[in-house]
Amino acid sequence: FNKLGIIIGMMIFTIIAKESGIFQYLALKVIKYSKGNSLILLISLSLLAGFLSSILDEITTLLFLANITLAITHILEISPLPFLISEIIFANIGGLATYVGTPANIMIGSAAKLNFYDFIYHTTPISIILILFNVFYFVILFKNTFKKNNTQNDIILQLNKIDERKAITNLPLLKNSLLILVITIISSFFSHLINLDLSIVYLLGAMILLFVSHNKPDEIYAQIDWRIIFFLIGLNVLAGTLKENGFIEIVSSRLLT
Repeated sequence: FNKLGIIIGMMIFTIIAKESGIFQYLALKVIKYSKGNSLILLISLSLLAGFLSSILDEITTLLFLANITLAITHILEISPLPFLISEIIFANIGGLATYVGTPANIMIGSAAKLNFYDFIYHTTPISIILILFNVFYFVILFKNTFKKNNTQNDIILQLNKIDERKAITNLPLLKNSLLILVITIISSFFSHLINLDLSIVYLLGAMILLFVSHNKPDEIYAQIDWRIIFFLIGLNVLAGTLKENGFIEIVSSRLLT
């Protein structure tokens, strides 16, 4: 329940925050920052994927960032494949940094009774080092891959005329989303002191945001990717069955001998 609660909570956070236009704002900001340089755009989107995965989780990050990336690459008439591959890698690395970053982290944290601070202390430095290494690697790998054409130059000139702040369609919602997310993350650091599961913290934060955003719960719940949730439920049922039947213990003993 702990890992599923955290993932559902973060999905609700992301779905509601999306309505404020924050993802469109970030996309325009990244395009303008790249100045039409596809390599800079790739690295910028990848770093954004890594950062968002550390504070949200890699599943919800990739669900929304992939759509933005496909839209950007379609506009610029370039292949989305290098961007998507890079974002997946960076999202996985960024997700390693925190308790809620990946389902694996949540499973390990729940089973080993670890808290948010344990991951920050032990895995965040490793995640930062890996991200820096991969930035260097992808710069070398793709430095001769992208070539800017006149069409891209015209598109960039048009996009530069757009005020990215206008992408924020609901500023109060954005402020509430960021405030509640920050409070939720800070609360995560201290949840172990009162023996409170992180799933309760994130679900409570999501419910508060749902209340203050005045969204209809049914509409938000309908946007949750339940396929992922049921996949994780099935995976946990399978793992639990193998454990109860002694299969995992047999495999472990064979590996140790």
